[in-house]
Amino acid sequence: MRERYKYIIAGFEDFNFTDKQLQLAVFSLENARLDMESCMACKGDACKCLVNRRAIYDYKTGEFVGWDYSKQDGGRFYYALSPEGCAVTKHPNFVLFECPGVVNRKEEISAILRRVRNREERREKVQLYER
Repeated sequence: MRERYKYIIAGFEDFNFTDKQLQLAVFSLENARLDMESCMACKGDACKCLVNRRAIYDYKTGEFVGWDYSKQDGGRFYYALSPEGCAVTKHPNFVLFECPGVVNRKEEISAILRRVRNREERREKVQLYER
């Protein structure tokens, strides 16, 4: 689970979330992951994050068909972990953050991706030296 959501929990390592805490927050983690993916693919037109995402179901079978982004009444927000909320509650706490704009949001995500990649490279180097 930590591997699947490593980009979402990056920067929150000091909170030492337990596996049980992460399991209880799996729905929120998944929504945050989907929003991060939407932000990475954003071109500045229709916001495809949580607040503007509506599920489409087949009215006969009730099966999930896809997402509808036609109503943009939710504004431009993304769902992510809140440092302040995590500090207060001592468990994963999520909030909606206002989008700082396409370029700034993509820079934020790039910084997260670089931080995780650098940390993984350092771990690999340490493992090589320990062998």
